[in-house]
This record gives sequence, structure tokens and C-alpha cells, in this order.
Amino acid sequence: MPGGQRWHLVGSLGPLVAAILVVALERGREGLLRLAIRVVRWPGARIFMVALLGPTIILLAGLFIARLINSEWLDLHRLGTSTEFPDMKAWLYVPAAILFFGFGEEVARWAPACSRVGSAASWSGAPDLDRFRVNPPA
Repeated sequence: MPGGQRWHLVGSLGPLVAAILVVALERGREGLLRLAIRVVRWPGARIFMVALLGPTIILLAGLFIARLINSEWLDLHRLGTSTEFPDMKAWLYVPAAILFFGFGEEVARWAPACSRVGSAASWSGAPDLDRFRVNPPA
């Protein structure tokens, strides 16, 4: 791949960029402000604990099940690494994966609530881009 595999990380921000563009085109500053508030709003301690502990419990259960099946522990030095990015250190890969793959996709999921595209009352099958159309000279 030209430029290396790390372009895949950058490419995964596509849903985030698309969400920002759609909200900006549909609702302007009001929509972008609403989206930004949704991004930084504290979800509450219960949801945060589920988000933090859920994957940890699943990881630990998987490690113990693998131990029971293979009668040996998995190599914990590989924890936080990726076969797609084998040369990337865990301290860099884990935050990048959360930011690029997790966060970017979640924001894209929230975006329709901040634009007319997500509104069932105004949904017509496509965003209203007529106001951006340039009329050819007569």
C-alpha cells in the first residue's frame, strides 16, 4: 500500500469526516455545536463503568477459556498489538484504535440526530443540497 499500512488508520476517519460534513451542510453551526456537545457530554458513571469493565471482563474470560482449552496461557506480550500493524507499539496502537476505529464510527452514528438527514419528518432520501447548487450563466 502506498504510504504504508498506517493510511488505513487515517482512512478509518472517513465516517467521522462524513458526519461532520453532513451536519455542517444540513444544520450549519447549530448542528455542529449540537454534535460537539454530544461528543464531550459525560454519559454518566454507570454507562462509563459498563464501557470500561465490559471489554475487560470479556478479555479476562477469553484468556481463562483459552487456558482451559490449550492448557497454556496466551502470550500477554502480544496484548494490545495487531497483526495488521505488527511494528506499532501497544502504547501507540491502542489509543489510535480507540480514536480512529471506535470514536470516529460512534460520532458518525450520532450525526443523524444532529441533522435533517436523521429526522424522519424531513427525510426525503437525500440531503437537501439545492442551496449549494451553482446556476450556470444564462
